[in-house]
Amino acid sequence: MRKDFEDKSTLFPRFDSVSLGISNLEDGLKGRMFDTLEECVLEIEELKDELSMIQMSQTANGRDRWDTPEIIVGAGKKDKMRKDRYSALMVANMAARTISRTPTVADYNFYGGFANGQLDMDEDLGKSKNLFTGPNWFEDGMKDVY
Repeated sequence: MRKDFEDKSTLFPRFDSVSLGISNLEDGLKGRMFDTLEECVLEIEELKDELSMIQMSQTANGRDRWDTPEIIVGAGKKDKMRKDRYSALMVANMAARTISRTPTVADYNFYGGFANGQLDMDEDLGKSKNLFTGPNWFEDGMKDVY
């Protein structure tokens, strides 16, 4: 996620009174009562605040650890701040990275031409049309069959 922040592939919207007002108007026009855009804008702003409080430390093994700071709850009691939004962003970022880096698979559409051995010619180019699509090793091997 740090790399995505540095490469600016993960960006946050700007927070100001105009964006808050626009989201409120759009919620009113669409009649939204739950999961409104105004709530989403406020949640994103709280996420940015939560991200700015994350502290990096190292464990005894030398591994990096990312955690929220300790806060004093009561007399002599310490507690950690919640980091639910941070964890949700981490999971969503990993899912987005996985999806965006998954190679696309070519569709293999067979057009025919093997049964009768006839080859259709492209009149414009004077070359034969591809009768099939497939992996490069297969297309290269089938070029001079007919």
